[in-house]
Amino acid sequence: MLRRFLPAVTLVVAAALVATPAEAVPSDLPAADGKPMLWPAPGAVVAADESGRPDSVTRYGFVDTAGELVVPAAYTSYSYCADADGRPAAVLASNADGSDLIAFTGQLIAQVDAPSAACAGTGYLIVTQPSEGRWEVGVVEAATGDPKLAPAADRKVTAVTASVVNVSQPAGEYFLDLTTGATTSHPGWVTVAGLESGAPGVPAASRRGSSGKPVGKLGYLGRTGKWLIAPSFDAASAFRGGYAVVEQNGRATFLDAGFRRVGGEWERIRPITIRAAIGERVLGYWVEADGRRGLLGPDLETVVQPGPGQIDCEPEAGVCVVVAPDGAADLVQLPQGGAATLPPGFTRALTARLVADRSSGDGSGVTRIRSLDSGRTVTLPAPATCRGVGRLFVTCSGSPAIDGNGEQTEFISATTVPDPAGGLAYYWVTTANEQGFLDPDGRWRYREAR
Repeated sequence: MLRRFLPAVTLVVAAALVATPAEAVPSDLPAADGKPMLWPAPGAVVAADESGRPDSVTRYGFVDTAGELVVPAAYTSYSYCADADGRPAAVLASNADGSDLIAFTGQLIAQVDAPSAACAGTGYLIVTQPSEGRWEVGVVEAATGDPKLAPAADRKVTAVTASVVNVSQPAGEYFLDLTTGATTSHPGWVTVAGLESGAPGVPAASRRGSSGKPVGKLGYLGRTGKWLIAPSFDAASAFRGGYAVVEQNGRATFLDAGFRRVGGEWERIRPITIRAAIGERVLGYWVEADGRRGLLGPDLETVVQPGPGQIDCEPEAGVCVVVAPDGAADLVQLPQGGAATLPPGFTRALTARLVADRSSGDGSGVTRIRSLDSGRTVTLPAPATCRGVGRLFVTCSGSPAIDGNGEQTEFISATTVPDPAGGLAYYWVTTANEQGFLDPDGRWRYREAR
């Protein structure tokens, strides 16, 4: 199941086997907190499909904070593994042969040849493998391969913290401390296992249905295996950014880490999030009560007072537009707040600098994009699906990326690469001949030939 490799073996040597960058860019790629990081570098390679015909597929390699490609592009997927504080500290990269756990130093911690693996911190791996026609799940210590939980069928294992997992079996569930081996039975069925730093407990139901999924009222379980709040909610989220969202009897509110109800009562609450290196980061909340909608910041402070207008928020961009009943529209940035009046005819924010019209009946088609910085308007050849990419770009189907000044760029594609400490994102971009990283100001930091 686990093929042992010396933990000190570095993958830097493998970089010599790949093509050198098309143009040397003497710059680094630091994380906001100055700690190590491996940044994902996707590339298209030609591989045979199931029928043996050549097909273009994405493979991921990784670039370190010095701007060096230390892990060549050989993986079809990846996920980050967090340390005890919740910061990414290793990457679990997978392909058809299994998964490699790689430290941010570029060192190989372990290789697993099972079809599926997941992290429990950086020290343990949850491994799923076939056995006699069934799937068995167990846990191993990453560095040694020693079993911490023997494989078994009809089991689900999910990480609660870096060293504690929840083990779910038909007869019930329990918490397992992978460091000590101690087990703590509990009466619930956990719905979301991940426990962020400072969170008091995880949401769980008191029973599960015939499908095996938790059903009925929800409460919160503590690490001691006891109910911190007995099941009484119709819906209950995990704690994110210090708060959980719960619903009870048609009303929604927030719980803080002391299970106090805070932030007011609403009919609906929707978290506004952006993608983080692990999971999502909450920028604020869309709230509604009595036909009036408003915005709250991540600390539940009022950003937009509830009113009769419509509020639409752009995923990944951290911006919302408040459209008044008379059609006037204001752009609001999260989490800091502040409003800017939009030009007539533009009622959708793609980024904090680029806004769009709504040409189709459902509001998704875009024909014009306007830069709030330059005043330039870009007219698209046909209604297109467009999305904001971080702070810098907008991408539309069939067109190159558009920058904050409203000008078309050379970039065929652009995606954000979140910072592990919550700082400004980098960007992975592609042109006809090159690909690489831009910094938060749009400057090349690393590039290679496609």
